[in-house]
Amino acid sequence: MTENKTIEYVEGTGELSGDFSNMDMNFNLKLESYIPMCLPTNYENLEEHFKVANLRKQGIAPIVYYTSIQNTPQPVSFARPIYVKNKVLLRRSITEYKEPGRPDKKVERLIFDLSTEVSAHQNTGGAEKLGLSDQDGEIIPVGKINIYQIFTKPMALPKERRMTEIPEELRLMQEHPLQTPFPTIEHLREFPKDYQEDLTQAQIPFYSVWGVSNTDVNQHVNMLEYIEGFQNHFTRLLFQAKKPIPKHFVHEAQIIFRKPFFPGQCYAIQGKIGFDGDRTVLVAGFHLADEDGTLDPNPSTFARLEGSFCLRESRPVR
Repeated sequence: MTENKTIEYVEGTGELSGDFSNMDMNFNLKLESYIPMCLPTNYENLEEHFKVANLRKQGIAPIVYYTSIQNTPQPVSFARPIYVKNKVLLRRSITEYKEPGRPDKKVERLIFDLSTEVSAHQNTGGAEKLGLSDQDGEIIPVGKINIYQIFTKPMALPKERRMTEIPEELRLMQEHPLQTPFPTIEHLREFPKDYQEDLTQAQIPFYSVWGVSNTDVNQHVNMLEYIEGFQNHFTRLLFQAKKPIPKHFVHEAQIIFRKPFFPGQCYAIQGKIGFDGDRTVLVAGFHLADEDGTLDPNPSTFARLEGSFCLRESRPVR
């Protein structure tokens, strides 16, 4: 009788197509393109070892809580492969909360820690050829993404949603402690040192309403909507500050998905930007809004985006 051995982590590689959906006009990868490069390919690697799809049949879903993306302004080849290198660990986070006058509290979380490194062919074409390269450029590293998914039962009663016991399908996956502090909104709210806040348009909310087209099969608004929304608000505030938007590039994003939105809900995004020379930062959140426009003080989704004015301002094609 052979003994089943535990698996320390799952890793693998994959290829995706470089196409219109994941590149901007400068042939740099878009920030939101890292999500489909990470989640599907990591789960394909997981499925080679575990029956992860069975979790959904039990109402179990690892839901994205935290995402960190690092991107570089590196033009890549259109219609050439994009290469991903994946790694997934099963982690447990135990956070202690101490409040005056109250007993100490511990919150335990079971987490999928997914990471992906992205490489692509350096662009050898240009705008005059609409991005097509005559030959394969050198394969270069472009960026990486890290995602924390918390195991939960999203359709269960609120007190029954969080899971701390490893599902049967994953019992052979070795558990690792979360080495870094559990990410919090309080941490993301902190401006990087040496940045000067621009308070001219700070905290002015921008209102809208979610629709069904913003949702996904997890029965709430899809995470890509927030990533694009934060970038749009960054651009909005840069425009109000009279900054050169075509030269701006977002290098890094850290996002916490605290509470989902649903179609028909009114929301507002509000935040502030700061500058340190050519470097920029946005700190902002999506807030639930009532019919009178009053915002929930606790943001449902919160982010800190960091960028710079590093792009060459190209002449628009007419």
